[in-house]
Amino acid sequence: MDAAEVRRLEAAARRPLGPAVLHPDRCPKLTLHGVAFAVPPLRRAEEMSFVPVFGPQGLALQLQDGGSGDPELLREAREIVAALPAFRQQPCPACGRPRQTLLEIDPRRQQAFLSRLAAYAAALLRRQYVLSDDDLSRLLAFSADRVPAWLHQVIRHASDLPPEPPESPGGPARPAAAPRRWWQWWK
Repeated sequence: MDAAEVRRLEAAARRPLGPAVLHPDRCPKLTLHGVAFAVPPLRRAEEMSFVPVFGPQGLALQLQDGGSGDPELLREAREIVAALPAFRQQPCPACGRPRQTLLEIDPRRQQAFLSRLAAYAAALLRRQYVLSDDDLSRLLAFSADRVPAWLHQVIRHASDLPPEPPESPGGPARPAAAPRRWWQWWK
């Protein structure tokens, strides 16, 4: 699947905005084949706020600001975090404290865990997009020799962390600008 085809699919499959579908700007993103797909943020039971909706059938409670407040999805997120494979920490060369935690995933040995991650990602994507099973299988496909970004992002989402780690306090590192000559003012 090439990036242009994935971009077209992302744009065509968006659900209309409503109480259960958040605007993409308010959602964390999963990167699938280089294209950012919006997924609802994970909401714990204590973080959810409800609005009473009165109708002919009586009173119904509705989530105020969308999000994935589904108890089944919350249970699946807890189970994913509990089933995480072993971590390996890299120590800081200067002080020896752990500075980076690496998760080692072997697709051949951990198929059940990867299937659980794919099912969780599919449930998140289906809240914001109208996607067929075939679309999801093409979007979530990956090569065994390279771990895709979406696996890391789904694990962070299930852990109630932003899909991308925050930037350093100084902001992202910028490449050094090439020096300009005084006669090249337009560059």
